[in-house]
Amino acid sequence: MNNSIDATVLVVGGAGYIGSHMVKRLSRSGYHVVVLDNLTTGNRSSIKYGEFIQGDLEDKKLINSLFSQYRFLGVFHFAAHSLVGESVHNPSKYYSNNVANTLNLLPESVKPAPTLSLSPPASTF
Repeated sequence: MNNSIDATVLVVGGAGYIGSHMVKRLSRSGYHVVVLDNLTTGNRSSIKYGEFIQGDLEDKKLINSLFSQYRFLGVFHFAAHSLVGESVHNPSKYYSNNVANTLNLLPESVKPAPTLSLSPPASTF
C-alpha cells in the first residue's frame, strides 16, 4: 500500500502499550499513521512510527481540526481508562474519559472514516 491521503489512519491512545503496537503494525503495512495521545498513561518514547500529536479527546476543537486536516480511512480508539478497582472508586473519571470523550470523537469519525475500532486496553487481555 502506498502512503497517500487515502491510507491515513488515526490511532487515539497510540502511545500506550497496545496502541503503540497497533501504530507499528499499521506503519509497517504502509499506512500513514497519525497518533493522538495525551500521555496520561502513554509514553512519548513508545511512538517510533507515524506522526504524533499531543492532545486529548476532551478538546473538540483539536478533534475537528484533525478531521479537517486529514481524510482518515479509519480510526482506532485505545484511549479508555481500564482499571476496574479505580473505576469503582472514581466513576466520574471513567465516565468523563470513556463515555463523554468518546462521544466527542464519534461524530467526526463516522463522517469521512468508514471504520471505527473501539478497544479499551484491558479487553484484549
